[in-house]
Amino acid sequence: MILRSGKARRSRGAFTLLEIVAAIAIFAITTTVLLSAIGNAYAVQNAFLTRDTRQEDRREILRTLLAVSQNDTAKLDSGGDYKTDSGNDVRWNANAEETAQAGLFRLTVEIDWGDSSGKEQLVFYTFRPAWKAQFNNQNTLLEDLREAFPQDRFDSY
Repeated sequence: MILRSGKARRSRGAFTLLEIVAAIAIFAITTTVLLSAIGNAYAVQNAFLTRDTRQEDRREILRTLLAVSQNDTAKLDSGGDYKTDSGNDVRWNANAEETAQAGLFRLTVEIDWGDSSGKEQLVFYTFRPAWKAQFNNQNTLLEDLREAFPQDRFDSY
């Protein structure tokens, strides 16, 4: 090395320790963010693949039986069949009972899943004014309400 004007000339061919530490820190942060994103994507995919299809089948069965028995509760007693998304055949039976509230019915649904889980009984409450003619107390309950409230509240009944 030749000294010029009394000072040593330093070559700039390598990185300093501070630059290396900063590069490693940036790489670590970026890797952590990417691995977290990959993990979240995997969790969402796994949750989608293992979703509770039984709950979806319950909802669809309820929609089906309410559509079948729109104006006639006798169709509930005969039951019906439902084919699940997984291809299983399910049998359901239902029974409607009147409550003390006009137009409100207690709906008991029994579902036979046809597999090792066997039968399941569910209880729902549904508001069905169209069923009132098929039950004894419903017309009496509605008449009592008509007397208690103004006439314009019952135009739809």
